[in-house]
Amino acid sequence: MNKLSFRLQARAEYEEVGRKPLGDGFSSVPVKEFRGAVLRSFLNERMDVGVNFMIASGYTGQTTEVLAIAGQGALFEQVTGVRVPSYVSLSWTYRFRPRR
Repeated sequence: MNKLSFRLQARAEYEEVGRKPLGDGFSSVPVKEFRGAVLRSFLNERMDVGVNFMIASGYTGQTTEVLAIAGQGALFEQVTGVRVPSYVSLSWTYRFRPRR
């Protein structure tokens, strides 16, 4: 986490997983993720407002499956996985202090 001008705080992370063998001559698709956040505190650090994001490419849970598609007589093996989505989100945090 880095403290920037205007009382902003920022953090970032990059992760990359290269191609992996899945068997039977198949290889996975590389996964790349860049995550980051920019945060600003208000009211003597009782309230924070931030922007979080992730820019991603690739698939998670990659494996091979034998599929049968309607209209095709033969079964065939194919690489499957769930696409990793990119996103941007806003956050607002307020810390209540107990009464004394």
